[in-house]
Amino acid sequence: MCVYRQYMVAIPAVLEAGATAKLCADLMQPNEALTMTTSLVYKKRTTLFKWASRKDLHTCAQFQVPLVQNDEVWNFEVEVQGSMFSSKEVRKVMIRVYQPMTFVQTDKPIYLPGQTVISEHFHLFLFVFLFAPRAIKKIV
Repeated sequence: MCVYRQYMVAIPAVLEAGATAKLCADLMQPNEALTMTTSLVYKKRTTLFKWASRKDLHTCAQFQVPLVQNDEVWNFEVEVQGSMFSSKEVRKVMIRVYQPMTFVQTDKPIYLPGQTVISEHFHLFLFVFLFAPRAIKKIV
């Protein structure tokens, strides 16, 4: 979160690669026309949003998190520019790749070597994304 006397932007510190995320911006009591630009920067700049306002601005917006192959730390930049006011804040955010997980549920907790599992007594669960219950898939 970047905070100054006249503006605030909130974004999660950890973002899921390729998912939709949300940021909220507040521009409070500006005394001139201001332009607020929010960007994610790694090797190149990705501008998320650009807002211009002469009055209070309170808004939230969704954006697509860049798709990365490995966990990466990116810079989140907020730049507020006016004719008499200029400010730039940079914070770090983690873009994390979540891997699917597989769980096997059987009819008993421990099997001895050589014992077989009866096919109708086990379930295979594939968790595609741990934090979104709507994305959980069950494979039988």
